[in-house]
Amino acid sequence: MNEILPLLRQTALSEYEPLAINSIEVLSILKDEESKNQAIEKLDARDEFEQYNAVKFLVAYQAKDCLDKIIEVMKKSLKRPTLLIPTKILT
Repeated sequence: MNEILPLLRQTALSEYEPLAINSIEVLSILKDEESKNQAIEKLDARDEFEQYNAVKFLVAYQAKDCLDKIIEVMKKSLKRPTLLIPTKILT
């Protein structure tokens, strides 16, 4: 299992969204805290696209414990028209 985690972490960052989302979902099932924590750190990035990717990761990961932080980032992005908000809702 340890040899697959680095590959999943790498493909979770893929620009091909179906691959990225599937990889993130597997990381979530495996409860990979390292990748989740990296995404949480990126929520504080100055780069809006890094923030967007972090939100997208955490939503796909179903990180309900990060919902407040995600909403905070999304509120800031609403003031800046350049950042899009992922449409999948945490359930």
